[in-house]
Amino acid sequence: MSYLKLEDDRIVHDRFKYVPGDFLKAIRASDSHWRNRSVLPNALVNGTDIFASALGLTGAYDAPA
Repeated sequence: MSYLKLEDDRIVHDRFKYVPGDFLKAIRASDSHWRNRSVLPNALVNGTDIFASALGLTGAYDAPA
């Protein structure tokens, strides 16, 4: 998604959000609003250390440059 602002030197006149068509198709195909679905709490795999210097996932933060 992209966000746009219409502004001059001192004031924001309007804001817009561009929503891609495939996202809209997925929402319409779900036949329900997110508020009517079960809440899935965010979680990490057991043993994950978010403060480690490297995450140990190839292609993630510790991948060679």
